[in-house]
Amino acid sequence: MEATSAALGVIADDYTGAVDVAGVLRERGAAVNLHFGVPADEAAGAPQPDGGAVVVALKTRSVPPDVAVAQALAAARWLRARGARQLFFKYSSTFDSTDAGNIGPVMDALYDETGLAHSPGPVAPVLACPAVPGYGRTVYQGHLFVGDRLVAESPAGRHPLTPKTDSDLVRLLSRQTAAVVGLLPRQVTAGGEAAVAGALAAMGRAGVRYAVADAVDDRDLAVLGAAARGHPLVTGAAGLAAALVGHLPPALGAGEPPAGLPAAVVSGSGTEATLEQVRRFSRLRPTFRVVPGAIARGDDVVAEALAFARRHLPTGPVLVSATAPPEAVRAEQQALGAERAARLVETALAEIAAGLVSLGVRALVVAGGETSGAVVGRCGVDHVVIGREVAPGVSWARTAGPDPLWLLLKSGPLGAPDLFAEALPGRAGTGGVPGGGMPAAAVPARGAGR
Repeated sequence: MEATSAALGVIADDYTGAVDVAGVLRERGAAVNLHFGVPADEAAGAPQPDGGAVVVALKTRSVPPDVAVAQALAAARWLRARGARQLFFKYSSTFDSTDAGNIGPVMDALYDETGLAHSPGPVAPVLACPAVPGYGRTVYQGHLFVGDRLVAESPAGRHPLTPKTDSDLVRLLSRQTAAVVGLLPRQVTAGGEAAVAGALAAMGRAGVRYAVADAVDDRDLAVLGAAARGHPLVTGAAGLAAALVGHLPPALGAGEPPAGLPAAVVSGSGTEATLEQVRRFSRLRPTFRVVPGAIARGDDVVAEALAFARRHLPTGPVLVSATAPPEAVRAEQQALGAERAARLVETALAEIAAGLVSLGVRALVVAGGETSGAVVGRCGVDHVVIGREVAPGVSWARTAGPDPLWLLLKSGPLGAPDLFAEALPGRAGTGGVPGGGMPAAAVPARGAGR
């Protein structure tokens, strides 16, 4: 592969977050390539966009900190070797992590990797800002809000793997790193780019390494992005990444899947947003429900799901869902253990997704970050080009080759209630069923998910 120069190298800590930031960058006009995992030198997929952005998607949000650090460093070195002049560490807009990490440990490692730790004099602290006002995520006085509620008091704070009991990001990040963490308050950001640059310089002289930045609207992010454009390392969510590139001339993209392609939805997220999306789509198209208890009993749920899909795909898309109401999820977790239940579901959904592709599905919607990672890995997808944005943070992506697979990897909380139907125009509901009429009824529930 001929090496070309990518102005911005993004390291994302999960797959749906990677698609989120890649889609936002493309909407801003950047040419974007997305790799799942750190590519091998000789098998890196398509050439990198000269002067654009390259995103490397990792699955490091809830792995041990040393594993997350090793993978992030490998991604950083791969990106820098291909000319990335600025690194952006992308994490969740709800700052998904535990007190042990992995955001702080990865930031420490990238700080060293970019040479900032060895600078002969004071350097401006690295920005940390997960705000995405368009998603309802804002930061004020260092506290992270989801809508009008502190993240620790919101449904997002009850994530089973990365629960949040503290909304103060300065305090939370300080528990993950030995470095000094400071606050860049909105009163400074409101003064514009020069005020931010001056405040960061003063914080650097005072020994602050990381600056949690307030941002309550896109104007705040624009100021932060302009001030940080020359920084070798920036961290945050998709909002700050978009602000770094500003607005460029429109880039050519992959578009969206043709309306005639066989399609399916695979859902493993347990968020309220995905639960409603599953409810809505189940009224339109046949649905197979996966329950971890059935898998644990030894039922061949994968074979059952694929037999179900084989029957119903000729009339339009099918939905295979492990999404269930909170009380059902709690019951399964109590019976099997939360980690075992999640592992059973992810493995089954990944096998089902691969089977759907073997049956001819070429447009695949996947809901849930962990589920998306498992599906992408099982299907052997290592590189995609980002296409049309269907909803904020949710974009189509396609693989290379004459018979591409189109993927819509959706983070659990994102998307409107009718996202699945809207993402598959001409395929869902009566308009997508040959001969008109309503689709066949959904099968009885065989399992539940997370």
